[in-house]
Amino acid sequence: MAGKGDIRAGGAFVELFTKNGPLVKGLAAGKATLQSWGRSVATVGAGITAIGAGIIAPLAAAVNHFAAAGSELADLAG
Repeated sequence: MAGKGDIRAGGAFVELFTKNGPLVKGLAAGKATLQSWGRSVATVGAGITAIGAGIIAPLAAAVNHFAAAGSELADLAG
């Protein structure tokens, strides 16, 4: 508690107790909401990554196929 020495020239000593109060409960609920949202965003990101890999893999295979075919044509021409 504030004593006589804690108040000076119109100032005040304020002690705030929030243990299990509405502020702490609200912050905990906000934390849970943000964590849930973060997990959802991570799931969406993983899905987008999988789609990107599914698109890139066949394109890379096609590039390798065309490069091999071009190399064979160059060998036949020379």
